[in-house]
Amino acid sequence: MWKQKSALVIDRVSMLGGATLFNANCRLQALRDCPDKPFGGIPVVLLMGDFYQFAPVLETSVLVDRMVDLPYMASLGQAAIAHHHGHSLWLMFKTVILLEEQVRARDDPQLGALLDRVRAGTQTMEDLDLLNTKLVDRSPITFKDDLRAITPLNRNR
Repeated sequence: MWKQKSALVIDRVSMLGGATLFNANCRLQALRDCPDKPFGGIPVVLLMGDFYQFAPVLETSVLVDRMVDLPYMASLGQAAIAHHHGHSLWLMFKTVILLEEQVRARDDPQLGALLDRVRAGTQTMEDLDLLNTKLVDRSPITFKDDLRAITPLNRNR
C-alpha cells in the first residue's frame, strides 16, 4: 500500500517527538523496501502549528538536540537515541513557509488578545474571569501549574 503513496503529510508537528519521527522513518523505509532513503523515499510535508502550544506527549520536541557527544550517546537508552536520529531527520527539512495571521480569532479580537497572552504566559485575572464565563456547568477554574483546558470547537470556548 505505501509503495503507491505519493506523499506523507504530518500535521501538528509541534506535537511530534523526535523518537516518533524516527520510528515513522524506519517503518516507511521497511514498508517501501527502501532502507537507504529517508522515509523510504516518499516526499514528506510537515505542517507546523505553534511550537508554543502543545508539546509532544511523553517525548522531547524534534526541535531539541539532546546529544552532546558520542560517549554520552552510548550511555543513553534506545528512546534517547531514537530521538537523536529523529532530530537529525528534522534538520533535513529546509523549506519553511511562515504563517503570520491568527485566523482562528480573526473575528474575535478579545479571544485573539487572550490567546496571545496565554501563548506568552502573561494571562491576567480578567482572562480567567472571561474563561470562567464560558464554562458549561459554571464551576470556576483556577490557574494551576501545567493546567490546560481544551475545547474541540471554537463555539465551545
